[in-house]
Amino acid sequence: MMHKWIDVNVRHRRRQRIISKENGFYETIATRKKMHKWIDVNRTIDTTINNKMNVARIGQSFRHI
Repeated sequence: MMHKWIDVNVRHRRRQRIISKENGFYETIATRKKMHKWIDVNRTIDTTINNKMNVARIGQSFRHI
């Protein structure tokens, strides 16, 4: 599954929230813990994908945008 994610300025150590209108996903990046939480808004906010393999793969492809 390929999703087009919106680029985020990761230089600032703030938690930034970007809303992508195409697929209805929004992401929360905490640069301190270097942790990516991908939350599906269409289903529920409670369902959070915390699979480390997916997070690492999406994170690497996400940084090279």
